[in-house]
Amino acid sequence: MELLEQTPNRLKIRHRPVVSWIAGGLISAASLIWIGYSVAWMPAKTRLLCNRDSVGLVTCQLQQQTWFGLPRQQTLYNVRSAEIRTRHRSRSTVSMILLTSATQNLEVSNSRQRRGTVSEIQAFLNSPSAPSLELRYAEPAASALLLIFPPMFLGAGIYLLRTPFVIWAFYKTLHQLVVEQQQLWQKQESNYALGDILRVEIEEVKTKNGKSYRIRLQLRNGQKLPLTADLISNHQEVSMLAATIEQFLQE
Repeated sequence: MELLEQTPNRLKIRHRPVVSWIAGGLISAASLIWIGYSVAWMPAKTRLLCNRDSVGLVTCQLQQQTWFGLPRQQTLYNVRSAEIRTRHRSRSTVSMILLTSATQNLEVSNSRQRRGTVSEIQAFLNSPSAPSLELRYAEPAASALLLIFPPMFLGAGIYLLRTPFVIWAFYKTLHQLVVEQQQLWQKQESNYALGDILRVEIEEVKTKNGKSYRIRLQLRNGQKLPLTADLISNHQEVSMLAATIEQFLQE
């Protein structure tokens, strides 16, 4: 918050929620990238096709299709076994179906019935008379999570971006308080009588990092009018500004 103008008859205060705008922009950008990655790269459908040649060697093709319909294909020759491989991350555990050969591995994700799928593949590998194996499945769980949570974060980012730019103008000659709010493409103006302002208060809110504050005006009709939608951590700045407003109203 900053003091734009201070005269005996006029007091103007401006608040630009830069922190909220930056946070909203970063969250929105990250969400859009996340959504783009989910739709363009995450598989929606998977097909695993394994064939046994005349000498008994097994070749498997992993064919995947993204939400955009983009195809991806990987091939593993001389497949020998299938197993479930678990990766431990800092806050989660990820399990993948792993096809192994003498020199390479092929990861096959499967959000459901991993053990059943591994059993089918291993049974095929252990059956020399079986010529081929085909498995088809959709992967809605992981893809749904990636397509549900990013829009939620995008909504939060847009909400922060819509934190209004506000100018408070106190006019003694007009006996009016004019509040101008600019919110992205929307502009709103509100008027209040100076005589309806009973007192200036500092609202204190406990946060994770301590305490934050904002100034609000107590009106005669019982309404409490906050000067800002977001909170300010600098108590000294808020106190000095509240004292300036109170002094201007009392003079």
